[in-house]
Amino acid sequence: MSHAEALGAAMGCFEAGRHDEAEALCGQILREDPGHPHAALFRAFLRLEGGRPAEALEDLDAVLARDPSNGEAHGKRGNALLALGRCGEAAAAFDCALLLEPGLVEARANRAAALLPLGRHAEALAECEAALRQDPRCVEALVNRGAALLELRREAEALRSLEAALALQPGHPEALLNRGSALLGLERPGEALKSFDAALARHPRVELHTNRALALQDLGRHGEALTAFDAALALDPDAPDPRTCRAFLKLLLGRFEEAWPDLEARWGRVDLAPYRRDFQQPQWRGEGLEGKRLLLHAEQGQGDAIHLARYVPLAAVRGAHVILEVPESLAPLMENLEGVQELVLRGEDPPPFDLHCPLASLPGAFGTTLESIPDRVPYLHPREDRLRRWLPRLPGGGLRVGLAWAGNPAHRQNRRRSLPLETLLPALARPGLQAVSLQKELRDGEAQRLASAGLLNLGPDFEDFADTAAVVSQLDLVISVDSAVAHLAGALGRPVWVLLPHQPDWRWMLGREDSPWYPSARLFRQASPGDWASEIIRVAEALGAFAGTPA
Repeated sequence: MSHAEALGAAMGCFEAGRHDEAEALCGQILREDPGHPHAALFRAFLRLEGGRPAEALEDLDAVLARDPSNGEAHGKRGNALLALGRCGEAAAAFDCALLLEPGLVEARANRAAALLPLGRHAEALAECEAALRQDPRCVEALVNRGAALLELRREAEALRSLEAALALQPGHPEALLNRGSALLGLERPGEALKSFDAALARHPRVELHTNRALALQDLGRHGEALTAFDAALALDPDAPDPRTCRAFLKLLLGRFEEAWPDLEARWGRVDLAPYRRDFQQPQWRGEGLEGKRLLLHAEQGQGDAIHLARYVPLAAVRGAHVILEVPESLAPLMENLEGVQELVLRGEDPPPFDLHCPLASLPGAFGTTLESIPDRVPYLHPREDRLRRWLPRLPGGGLRVGLAWAGNPAHRQNRRRSLPLETLLPALARPGLQAVSLQKELRDGEAQRLASAGLLNLGPDFEDFADTAAVVSQLDLVISVDSAVAHLAGALGRPVWVLLPHQPDWRWMLGREDSPWYPSARLFRQASPGDWASEIIRVAEALGAFAGTPA
């Protein structure tokens, strides 16, 4: 049988579903003619389809050793590298393919898939758009476009792209997974659950079980959510995403002792890679600290750092020389925190130390239970120089109420936890109330709306959180969404009302109006996903009682 006949027979076997026979025929050709381009390319395709990308890569390297200008081989090599998680190399392989053959739509679409894990989301989106201009029916480009839009927090557009992909190829597993994620972002967990279930019926995967658990959690079906996280971990016991998400759910439910060990898995997550620290010194996990130099370092959000700063004095009491590392925006506020011997800015080289601990690992290291939460406030205090700066700018009389209605826009849950300024303003319309905006970053038109409503707009003039603390310390009440401002008010011991989404962050727990972390806090919760209106009505009623005037 000639090579051409053997290759034709191999293709016939593939079409008949006899993939092993097809691969054997390709192997026969390659034993006689190593690097035969058509046989090697076809066997690489079969190996990729069979989930063996490392073997496919061997075939493709053989083809390219013989013909470095084979664009198709470069493209398939990119697919193999992508399947192996070597995304940077995959992107380079797709670059070679497209340089040689710009019309390779699949290579362009898959280059986008390689760029997404590298954080190059806007570039990935542009690549998908270019692929779709070449072929509007390219399913992979539609799917990857949806994934890129998800990363850019454009969930509604992502959903449209994924629906278009599923119309062309019903049951596409990545399209179903990302469609479910888009629906979760749009607070449509019931529909998201159906999408994840449909994908799981075709291809059980860790990500699908994990996202299914998140949908169940949003639906308030917490027991089923824990079971779904367990199902993900049964497939991969070391998977960081389900282990971390399970930890947050257990914290939300008050099962602290079970949660802290799982929380340490967070450092395996892709989104936390920029915050991971690789010190030679060991992490402190609760052992003796007498005479040790302990570096405590903030991880991510400023609100998290403010919330967990309560543990710094406890480390000092155990005999540690505490070095605290924080972002520049928090340094002036934290420099007088009890127990801090040295303060260092994130990005600077820390002084010598014996042990280190990320702030979010401190509750576990201290063995925190629901009953032993360190709730002594205030543990942060305003600076005298900042008080002198801000007191002249505050209103002199009436009930002074500070406002923060939006969190950090880079936060993954910011859409869920922030509300429009217009929704909050009606609650403030009462005689004698002096409202002060603490919102540093304003969205389009908000400065004008604040001025029209007669609110004092101080936030844009804050240099750092020491300024915010000076103002908050002089207010009668702070009303804030779940943001750094809420944590700051609680840490200062000031009365704070926290406006929470239907499914809140773990530290606010479930079904209670008080906070075990902040004695001065009162919690207001959405009755249903996205329902800020009824929550603000309750806030207005409570504000009338607080001010001693009817709503």
